[in-house]
Amino acid sequence: MFQALGNSWPSLITSGSRVVLYLIPAVWLGSQRHFELKHLWYLSVMSVTLQAVFSLVLLQQQFRQRLGPKVSPQTAATS
Repeated sequence: MFQALGNSWPSLITSGSRVVLYLIPAVWLGSQRHFELKHLWYLSVMSVTLQAVFSLVLLQQQFRQRLGPKVSPQTAATS
């Protein structure tokens, strides 16, 4: 969707945030005594969910910027 709007940076930012949100806790969890593989599964679900929310927020921002009401010079002068 971001590429269709002509801006792929938000997609890159959300993908990078997902990697960071997964990698740092995964390394920490791996060093814990009570570590189980199912913890990585839960962490993966959480990081993808947070990425989706972050993407939606950035997408709404892009929609407001690009599809917001256009102000013509005449209406701007009368306001």
